[in-house]
Amino acid sequence: MIFLFFLVSYTVRADSSIYIEPYTYLYDNVELIIDTVTVTSDRALVTEDSVRVWSNLRIEKEDLVIYGGLGRYFFDRIYYIENGIEAENGKDTLTAGEGVLYEERDEAYARDSLVVRGRGKSIKGNEGFYNFEKREGVVWSNVLFKSEKDTIELACDTLRVYGDTLVVARGNTLTKGRFKVYSDTLRYYMDKDLLMFFGRPVVVTDKDSLSGDYIEMMINEGEIIELRAKGNVRGSRRE
Repeated sequence: MIFLFFLVSYTVRADSSIYIEPYTYLYDNVELIIDTVTVTSDRALVTEDSVRVWSNLRIEKEDLVIYGGLGRYFFDRIYYIENGIEAENGKDTLTAGEGVLYEERDEAYARDSLVVRGRGKSIKGNEGFYNFEKREGVVWSNVLFKSEKDTIELACDTLRVYGDTLVVARGNTLTKGRFKVYSDTLRYYMDKDLLMFFGRPVVVTDKDSLSGDYIEMMINEGEIIELRAKGNVRGSRRE
């Protein structure tokens, strides 16, 4: 038997239900249709101010799909997900221990082992925001960025990503083969294979060091083809 009722502008279906005032318990094949969002799970609890769902939680809005362990919705177009969250839209994926989905702008806040992946790049950190519609986000605290295309690894304090074109980071240590580059600020133009380092940047190897007002690094097919410093250039070599 399908159970059906309307709550404000929301439709809820389930195989069975129990009503114990003021709560409604829903069991098996639970489906909530909320505007353009569909939430499915094995169990749900409807209260006066929210809906709680758990067990096989799935939230779907057009091509954005989110899986979680436990969800709660307060009728405000904001979804709270705990006990694990995984979001994907065909281009990017996000995983974390818990998060919040802001329905109106397709944006997620997540924390606890946050990982964002998409088109040959990955970003790990403690917490951050990611907008799936714009493909833009910011991750902070113990951030690690990797690019498969240019085979670089970047550890930083804060990182902003703009689709597949630009990364802006602060408090950086970039590793590329035998080179390490330290800088206050970095701009990585992914579509041009160009990295620019600012704020007392220093390039070091096991024998050499190079510094300047800013440093540029060009990469082609995963290899550094040009590395140059500009303005107050200094270098040293150790035998």
